[in-house]
Amino acid sequence: MIILKKFNNNAVVVDKNGHEIVVMGNGLGFGVSKGDVVDINKIEKTFVLTESNQNILINTLSDVPSEYIKLTEMVIAFAEHDLGYKFNEYFLLSLSDHLYHAILRNNLGENINNPLRNEIKKIYPKEYLTSKKIVNLIFEEKNIIFDDDEATFITLHLVNGQQNLLSSKFEAQTIPRMVKDILKIVEFHFSVELNKNNVYYDRFLSHLKTFIERIFNDKQYNERENDSIFFDDLKQKDVQCYECVKKIVSYIKNKQNINISEDEKFYLFVYLYRITNQ
Repeated sequence: MIILKKFNNNAVVVDKNGHEIVVMGNGLGFGVSKGDVVDINKIEKTFVLTESNQNILINTLSDVPSEYIKLTEMVIAFAEHDLGYKFNEYFLLSLSDHLYHAILRNNLGENINNPLRNEIKKIYPKEYLTSKKIVNLIFEEKNIIFDDDEATFITLHLVNGQQNLLSSKFEAQTIPRMVKDILKIVEFHFSVELNKNNVYYDRFLSHLKTFIERIFNDKQYNERENDSIFFDDLKQKDVQCYECVKKIVSYIKNKQNINISEDEKFYLFVYLYRITNQ
């Protein structure tokens, strides 16, 4: 394979059977020039250049110093071991770009607040705990102190980097954002501030997470056709609760253009009733 372009000492673009691909490996680009033959024994990662990925590939490898890519490789290896699953092949690029610019902002004292911080911590607890460990790892390696907001940003990257994402239109921040909006709808409708240190609150958040995952996966519950009379009785029993369900359903329709099944409305009603009638 002939080298077409050198990004840094660890990444080059080569020609493979008429196709441009990016290959990475420790010292792969050291001492080589355009037109040289790449040392295939040093290749550790391969990325095929396509219209959809070439911008992030080229921009990341051009802008992010190799030391931060190596740092990110260490972070990913740690996260995969800690979480017990593998990330998709392009996770290295997105995370290295994020960490590099996060460190630059940190050095300038320009930290960013995450408005979804509380929801992210509740919805992705396992990834959040790993992110806190990653923050400690980065401190040990770079003497950089990241705050809790940055830990939650890293959490979103860990979720997005999983191999099996929910759908092409789904991003990790979608669930926390929608959950936060739904909680606002509930609090406004009932004129209350929900108790966040409560088992019913945690169960409601857990339900909302799986509920949103189902609607994005087209896997809504739809098996309670014979229980419609029972649900009708519940609607009459707590009209205010059902009115809140309708507001949530309307929000999802307006936001995502998704119709909610009667079964999903029923389960929303049940969890709403529990959290508002403690």
